[in-house]
Amino acid sequence: MHSLEHAVAHGQYDLTQAFEQVAINDPRLGLVVQALRSLEAVTAIHEDLREAKRAMETAARLAPSLAEADERPEDQLVVEALFVHAVMLYCRAVHSGSKTRKRMDVVGSFSPEVRRAHLEVTALRDGVIAHYGPGASYPGGGRWTQDHVVLHRRPHGFAFSYPSLRAATKGSVNQALTTVIEAATKRVLAYGTEKQDRLMLVLRERFAADPSLKALVEGSPFDEIGFFGHSNPPGLDGLRLTVAAGAPLRASRAVE
Repeated sequence: MHSLEHAVAHGQYDLTQAFEQVAINDPRLGLVVQALRSLEAVTAIHEDLREAKRAMETAARLAPSLAEADERPEDQLVVEALFVHAVMLYCRAVHSGSKTRKRMDVVGSFSPEVRRAHLEVTALRDGVIAHYGPGASYPGGGRWTQDHVVLHRRPHGFAFSYPSLRAATKGSVNQALTTVIEAATKRVLAYGTEKQDRLMLVLRERFAADPSLKALVEGSPFDEIGFFGHSNPPGLDGLRLTVAAGAPLRASRAVE
């Protein structure tokens, strides 16, 4: 039996590209594609969770104190945007379905306490952020979204005003979101190990049984410069594409 190490020439190969057009139920390569799609999903989910964590950490650094809040309203807006970004990324990773990414059962591994935190975060996403709603009340009174119509009776007639309040973040939900991101990340990393081992196993088996697989894989070398826009040394990740007005795509390191 040929080992995987000797099945292909030395180099780096883009398996996602190589198997892009191969159906998951292909009689010859379906098992490889199934294992590959599972690993792709895990890595994509993990990246969403990593970015959600970075967003929360950045929001914590930028959050103005109560004394500074009135003087720095733009910081409050940035903090709210980062918080919403983190909520949406977390829910995209473990709560929402997608036709283009295989779903992983992450929530099933949660303890009852973490599951309650998950329900708090997903209810916020579903009932306030993604779809307009006031959200549940919280200690101290008030809701996430408050839009009122007030009638003013004046000597010469009536007038209306429209006071609105939007909560940027709340401590209890911040803690809940941090808790579920950490728990989900731990589970996804364990999943990733399982899925990586599975892909390696089926690749070894198929390389031994099907010599034509060598040509398929070697036909998709990974173009590092084409992918990142420049050479990407080992360990440098967290890159994200940015597009300036009128400029081509380029790669830049994500804010840590």
